[in-house]
Amino acid sequence: MFSFGSKNKREIFWWEPRWAHLPRLWRGNEFLFYSRFVVHAAVVAFVLFGCALAVHIVFQIGFPWLARGGVGGVLIHLGLHVIAPPGVRVRKDCIAVKHLMSNWSVNAADVYAIRLAVFAGNRIRLRVMYSRDFQRRSKSIGVAPDVDLDKLIEMLPVKPTIRDARQRGSRLLHATAAIAH
Repeated sequence: MFSFGSKNKREIFWWEPRWAHLPRLWRGNEFLFYSRFVVHAAVVAFVLFGCALAVHIVFQIGFPWLARGGVGGVLIHLGLHVIAPPGVRVRKDCIAVKHLMSNWSVNAADVYAIRLAVFAGNRIRLRVMYSRDFQRRSKSIGVAPDVDLDKLIEMLPVKPTIRDARQRGSRLLHATAAIAH
């Protein structure tokens, strides 16, 4: 489904910036309780432990070095979740996000609102509000700095609301400073 770049003129593809996906990953403790991660880590650890035990029984070789390999596999899988950014693909008919083995997509018919919030020149967040299973939901996606915003707005299924949030942080800072004094 995803390639390493979009050659198609009817879609936009970008890698989600780190500032957008890492806080979400850590804040939600998704790296520990992500169901596929837990299942894959358990399978890898079980297979490696079984192999280590078989080697220990058959060849009388100690297996702690193989057991450490199971921990290493879990750490590699966790590292991939942190290092590999999600890929975002926007088409007229759908918006899709793919991060390793997890996919999220929404059809254009389910989208009822889209918001673009500009926090800084290079920090833009796309919030997609959609309906699924008779519930209203939303998904925040970081927009890479090299994305052509005019083309993105044209490709979105719903005309977005654009908000300038650059002053929001400074107003909050001034308000807390006034309260402190």
